[in-house]
Amino acid sequence: MKDSQATSPARSDADAPSCEQRRQALKIAVIGMAGLGLLRHVEPTFADEAADKRPQPGDRLVDINGDLGKPLRIDDIKLASKPILAFPFD
Repeated sequence: MKDSQATSPARSDADAPSCEQRRQALKIAVIGMAGLGLLRHVEPTFADEAADKRPQPGDRLVDINGDLGKPLRIDDIKLASKPILAFPFD
């Protein structure tokens, strides 16, 4: 039995965290988990911004590979052609 104690690494009480440190770590963990749970119920404040929405009927777009000052027209988009990358036009 003395042999097994001699081969196991010795742990001093100075290296072990104190009860107060463990309590503090647990408090931080519990508060953090509660905060994360509350974040699920918070609605985004900028969800109604027009810039965040998908294109709507009447919006104008520009071809990123073409003239950025000229909005796209229906004639610019050919049937059965490659997709066109476009940005919103202000």
